[in-house]
Amino acid sequence: MTLDELAERCRILATCVVAAVVYGVLHDLVTAHVCVEYFSRFHPPVIASESPVALALVWGVLATWWVGAGLAVPLVAAARLGAAPRWTARQLRPLLGALLLSCAAAAALAGVAGGGWARATAWQPLAAWRSWLPRGAEARFFGVLVAHNISYLMGFSGGLAVAGAVLVSRARARRAAAAAP
Repeated sequence: MTLDELAERCRILATCVVAAVVYGVLHDLVTAHVCVEYFSRFHPPVIASESPVALALVWGVLATWWVGAGLAVPLVAAARLGAAPRWTARQLRPLLGALLLSCAAAAALAGVAGGGWARATAWQPLAAWRSWLPRGAEARFFGVLVAHNISYLMGFSGGLAVAGAVLVSRARARRAAAAAP
C-alpha cells in the first residue's frame, strides 16, 4: 500500500468519525432537552452535570465516534479495494450527508411517534427506572429512547446501504471503462 492510499483511507476514516460525532452531538442536543434523565440517569455517569448541553456534548462524542469508525471499515473496503475506479472521502461526503439526514428524519419521526404512543397507552417504565424518572416524564423518556435506537438502526443499516451503493457504482464504472473503445 502506498502512502497516498493510506492517507486516503485515513481521510475516509476521519470523515466518517467526524460526521458521526457531529450528528451525535446535534441529535443529543435535541434529545437531552426533551428528556435530560435519559442521559443523566439512564446512562452511566460520565460527568457530574444535569445540564442538557454538557450531557449532549459529552454523550454526543462518546456514543458516536465508534459508530463512525465502524462505518469507515465497510466504506473503506467498498471505496478503495479492488481494481474498479476508487472513491475518495470527498466523493463519499454527499452519501454520508444523505445518510445522516435520513437518520435524523427517522429519529425525529420515531421519537414523536414513540412519545405519542407512550402517552396514548399510559406506558410505564420498568420498575428500576421509576426510581429516577420523574412522574410525567414517561412519554418524553420513551420518545427519546426510541429516537436513539432508531438512529443507531438507521446508521448501521444505512451505512451498509451506502457501502453497497459505492460498490455498485464502482462496478458500473469499471464495466463502462472496459466497454469503451
